[in-house]
Amino acid sequence: MPMLVELMPMLSPLSDSEQLVLIIEACCIVVMPILCIILYKTRTQWMQETPDATPAGQQPEGGGGKSDSRACEAIRWTAELAAAKRLTEEQRMQLPAKERAAFDKSLYSRMIHWQQDDFEAEADKRLGGFLTALQQRYPALSATDRQLIVLFLLRVPQNDILLLMNYSPVSLPTIKQRLCRKLEIGSANLLVEQLDELLTTL
Repeated sequence: MPMLVELMPMLSPLSDSEQLVLIIEACCIVVMPILCIILYKTRTQWMQETPDATPAGQQPEGGGGKSDSRACEAIRWTAELAAAKRLTEEQRMQLPAKERAAFDKSLYSRMIHWQQDDFEAEADKRLGGFLTALQQRYPALSATDRQLIVLFLLRVPQNDILLLMNYSPVSLPTIKQRLCRKLEIGSANLLVEQLDELLTTL
């Protein structure tokens, strides 16, 4: 929610209908992680009440509350970013094409601290220490790899990834394959799915 407040200087005066949309989207951002927590607690209670569901001495799949809270926070962060992009789309389209790249970078700077010194620290904090745990498991990962992983987890569109990372369209498949090798993932098609799994199991 505070991140959406930061966007207000970028927005033109809103009509009543646009203000209503903003309120609804902001409410969704708040509600989604709460629903995630409720679902997790319900699943945990079911696992505890069902003797055959979990072998003795084994924790329910997912690694516990901390790991599940990471997934909830990733969902909330993704929703905040998507809402910000929708709310600023009209203003973006009114800009000359050559100015839109700078506008997009400014949006990502506000929403995820992109190209700021504290980007990785902020991402690691919001994701419950995930980047730290990931680096410990896969020490070959570079700072660029970790940046790319955050963008994938937040479901950043491919065109925006190319812009933010300064990649060409033809280079991205090779970069994804290299990242998969470092993470011991068999196929680039499974990269995002496996990152989601790592988010809840590390």
